[in-house]
Amino acid sequence: MSAVLAALRIARRNAWRSRGRSALIMVMIGLPVLVITTVLTLVETMSVSPREGLMAALGAADARLMQAPGGTVLHQQPDGTSWDTSGGGANTAGRSAADVAALLGPGTRLIPLRHRRAPIGLAALTATVVAVGIGTYSAYMDERNAYTSARPTGMLAIWAGTIGDPAWSRLRSEAVRRLPGVPLAAGYQVKDAQGHRYALRYTVRWNGIRTRRTAAVGDRTLLRLLQGRDDPRAAAALAGGKAVVFDAAALRDGKLALRASSTSGPARRLEVPAVPATPADEHQSGALLPRGLVEQAGFSTAERQLYAMYRPSPQSTLARDLAKVTPRVTVASEEGYRNVPDPSLWGWLGGALVLVVGGTLAATRLAAADMRPEQATMLAIGAPPTMLRTVVAGQALYISGLGALVGLLAGTVTGLALTRPMTTHGAGDPVTIAVPWPFLVAVVVGLPVLASAAALVIRTGPPLARRLL
Repeated sequence: MSAVLAALRIARRNAWRSRGRSALIMVMIGLPVLVITTVLTLVETMSVSPREGLMAALGAADARLMQAPGGTVLHQQPDGTSWDTSGGGANTAGRSAADVAALLGPGTRLIPLRHRRAPIGLAALTATVVAVGIGTYSAYMDERNAYTSARPTGMLAIWAGTIGDPAWSRLRSEAVRRLPGVPLAAGYQVKDAQGHRYALRYTVRWNGIRTRRTAAVGDRTLLRLLQGRDDPRAAAALAGGKAVVFDAAALRDGKLALRASSTSGPARRLEVPAVPATPADEHQSGALLPRGLVEQAGFSTAERQLYAMYRPSPQSTLARDLAKVTPRVTVASEEGYRNVPDPSLWGWLGGALVLVVGGTLAATRLAAADMRPEQATMLAIGAPPTMLRTVVAGQALYISGLGALVGLLAGTVTGLALTRPMTTHGAGDPVTIAVPWPFLVAVVVGLPVLASAAALVIRTGPPLARRLL
């Protein structure tokens, strides 16, 4: 429970420190969506379709013509009153037909525009999903690339504090008893002539961030654990008094610059000969110094560390048992990369996916509604219901496919712009761009397939087409 509370405190502190960058990310995501939504709303409210213009022109006449059962032409007002216009009804009807023909123009027909506007809204939703997906995945990969450790995954480390040789002998014996049959490699503590503990560190850039490493002191057995194999070249260099470094960028002219720091002694700087080597894991870094090299620099070494490739179970009492020997002991197990995603970003992605799926299903219903006159005609000539659903599925596939492709292009541009504030941490930090190809394929291909499949399974009754009398 204490570990969980500590992790929550660290997460809250990191979130509070990055609140400015999180606000910028939310603005970059929300602003394009707000602009697109506003533009679409203005276009919808200001545009007038041919059908709306025709209805407005006919409504200005404040009347409509109807044919009575007896063949008498009646002029009917909107309030329901009517009178006989047998004499001039033909002229009135002719003038009305001429007005309608003049309004429509030659060779034109009324076509609903809802299915033409549906891809625009679907493209806006798809663009949001694609942008958030690229930004979120890039941030995930940046955090994964930034992870680093001085030990390979699965290594157990036992460190003792400032204790004497008798206490260390008891601690080592207890560790051997608690880990029967597990090979142990020794690590050494560095001290000066006055007994002050020192740490030998160097600085290197890892994923664009300046990171400080602590070099370990040990022999070939520890080197084999750190590399996960036997490396004759690295072992020969270590035996010859050279440091083995897993960060090649930290070497300058075959030397490694170290800073020896202590909480109670003066700091020192020294350069040691070194060779690069390959560690066991790609996220692993650090360096290993031979005892002779450290002692030549004026320090003394004492065995106070143990390393082993061993993963204790969650119910293991190893740490408590060793603490009974001496409280100045630390037990650590390297578990590898453990990602804790940002809930806000993943919440954005989930919400955007829900909107896109809803928009896809709405586009399917629009396609079915716009096809009612054609469905009535097809039913009249004997088309089976499966043929009707197939036609609607084809139109839904076209609407959703067009919206998905346009949204993919727009969302990719926005997503690439999002990667900079989401993956950079300062000047000189490179941008991490990672494209979630399976996710994008699922959105661009899966949504049209979902729309067409929904149109195929939706069952509707025979459409009733309205006809002018």
